[in-house]
Amino acid sequence: MSRRTIWLIRHAQAEAAAAGERDRDRALSIFGRRQCRGLRDWLIGRLAGRSIPTILVSPALRTRQTAEALFATISGAEAVIEPRLWEAGREDLAAILADRTGDLVLVGHNPGLEQLAGLLAGSLQAMGTANALEFTEEHPSGWRRTARFQPEIDSI
Repeated sequence: MSRRTIWLIRHAQAEAAAAGERDRDRALSIFGRRQCRGLRDWLIGRLAGRSIPTILVSPALRTRQTAEALFATISGAEAVIEPRLWEAGREDLAAILADRTGDLVLVGHNPGLEQLAGLLAGSLQAMGTANALEFTEEHPSGWRRTARFQPEIDSI
């Protein structure tokens, strides 16, 4: 039986867009940075004893900042910007998943992450900011959700 694990991570809370600011340039809020602490600790626990997975990150500032907060302390972890993660829908994300082998982390956005999670789980999987879902692929039965992280408080 082949096993593969993926983690779908929605970025932490971002600042509201300033006048004239592009959506993809919004930075994490102070609260979003706090959200990353709990998510980082959970993720480090989930990765313990494993090889470092491939880490793909949307080019949006808030996702890059989330990934940095999560992986900066993990030796050998290197996030790769994946342009297809920006504004990706379920089909786009499924294609990214199909293009890769081995364990994979996707740091991205809704609604695409929720849509992909629903496809893998067979039911709606709501994801607030700084939420993570872990799925394990077990051939021939497909994907199974094996863990979930939600911050204790999703908003201010």
